[in-house]
Amino acid sequence: MTRNTRKNIREQNQQQRERSASPLQNKSKKRNTTQTVEVPPEQSTSQTVTPVKTMEVDPPSNNKGKEPETLDNMEGTSNNNISGVDESFDASENFLDPNTPSVQAFDRPKLSFHGFFPLDDFPGTSPQNKTSAVIDLLFDEYDSFTGAVTTKHPTNPSQRIIKISFRSKEHRDHACSVPLPNLEERTFLPLDVSPAHLYVPAMSIKVTEIPLDATLHRIKTTFSRYGTIVRFNMETKNMWQQATITYAADADFKGLKKCNGVFVLNDMVRVHMCNLSGKEIREKSKFSAKLAGLPRNTTGKQLIDMAHMVNATSWIIPKARSNYHNLQHAFFYFETADDVDAALSNENLTIDGKHVIWTKSNTKLCAICSSPHHKASDCPKRRKSPADRNMQNLYQRFQPAQFNNYKAPPKKLTGAVSPNVSFAHVTKGKQEGVHNNTNDNSKPQPQRQPVKDTRSSQRRPAQNVISKPNVSWSDDIPPNYDYEYQVDQMSCPTPPGNLNNGTKAGGSMHENPDNFQEFVRQQFSNLAEQMSALVSTVAFTVKRVESMEQSLNIKVVTPVEAETHNLHSDEMIDHMEPHIDISSSTIV
Repeated sequence: MTRNTRKNIREQNQQQRERSASPLQNKSKKRNTTQTVEVPPEQSTSQTVTPVKTMEVDPPSNNKGKEPETLDNMEGTSNNNISGVDESFDASENFLDPNTPSVQAFDRPKLSFHGFFPLDDFPGTSPQNKTSAVIDLLFDEYDSFTGAVTTKHPTNPSQRIIKISFRSKEHRDHACSVPLPNLEERTFLPLDVSPAHLYVPAMSIKVTEIPLDATLHRIKTTFSRYGTIVRFNMETKNMWQQATITYAADADFKGLKKCNGVFVLNDMVRVHMCNLSGKEIREKSKFSAKLAGLPRNTTGKQLIDMAHMVNATSWIIPKARSNYHNLQHAFFYFETADDVDAALSNENLTIDGKHVIWTKSNTKLCAICSSPHHKASDCPKRRKSPADRNMQNLYQRFQPAQFNNYKAPPKKLTGAVSPNVSFAHVTKGKQEGVHNNTNDNSKPQPQRQPVKDTRSSQRRPAQNVISKPNVSWSDDIPPNYDYEYQVDQMSCPTPPGNLNNGTKAGGSMHENPDNFQEFVRQQFSNLAEQMSALVSTVAFTVKRVESMEQSLNIKVVTPVEAETHNLHSDEMIDHMEPHIDISSSTIV
């Protein structure tokens, strides 16, 4: 190799390093950082000498590194951006080209070909059994067979069918031509299922605050005036329903964009486009006010004239939880804050001669009359039940004004009679007492001895203790019964073990702490078991009573339901008392 040849090779290597350090000459091509290919220099046999290109060196700067860097001083600015080299700070390198599909993007195969057979005509004991028989019949014959389900016929919802699905049209057609066994040469029939319309936010609206009693037919009929509905979905959230409606391309979208509320019968529902952002949707409810003190049973349609006067875009009347009647206040929504301030400043507004009050939307109101000036506990319209027993009986007898369906509270049972004692126990005790008295007359009665106080020593049942004369069956005390000892044991049971010394001698019942702790644990364990058994018994009793009420058609209004009804009623004549109604019962 000659000297000139070696010199040319060195010059070519130098030029290659210059291109690697300054990639400005290849702006259009974007290099891949995951694969770096070094191009080996080509050996030239030519004797021509290539002139050496000198590298450009930046002039020395006076900046010692103490000043903050700016975009003008940094390499890779907008004017000198290197688009052909991957950099860690360049986030655009991580985005895929939307016009070029990714090799890792897949779509699921669509089930496009179907057949059907009437469910009632197929042999089997249950729909699951019939479906399983169809799958066993077809899955091994056709590779494109994907399964069978029981569903409704697309054009005849009253007919139940077994629908089979294939990925291949040829397999579907062949399966529909093969006679089914034991069905008199009957076959599956082709089923053309039109694909469901997709949800397109720009062509869809969201309807909110739909009352629970509004049906799907009413909502569809109301909003079909804007165009052809191709997709409809409803759901329930708390005390309202919501609907998502998708229209065809020829719908009146200009009218839908301007619409804020639509009436469904007497109630207004709110509307917004589905392509709005969350911020834009909240902006529609940003400016609002509350109108309190409405007359009873006011509907949204009755407030149209007043709403137009205050420039309201929509208004909603809340519902009562007890009976779903309209409450006596309404929420109004406005476009600007000036409209809200103008409405709040109006203090002379009346409806049917009744003065109504504008308040802020977060103001708390009375649950009975919707007044912002007092609470429900202090409402003058709240009925006060009499505390005197004689007055309660009079109200129950005559049912005066504001006390319809009133019933006096039941008397509290007091006395020594245990609720666990039945009539059989009483009669049995009397018969045994008479029998014992006739037998004991011939025998001398031993004298009753006083009961000794044995609390300082080990407890022992008293001997030869005779009960007092039988004044009543409830006062009967069995013989050899130490009453004081039993009462003392119930209030504070004596732990197991013997006390070696009394308290006077310095002894204590806590001498053995381990035994006492175990005794306390045992007592709490017994108490927990008793409470658990009591809860289970009460729960079972409640279920049994509810079952009896349903089977006998007995209507019961509990104290909680009556109180809730009274809180949401502004007229005294509608107040309710807890009662049991057996007028429609089967036992009457």
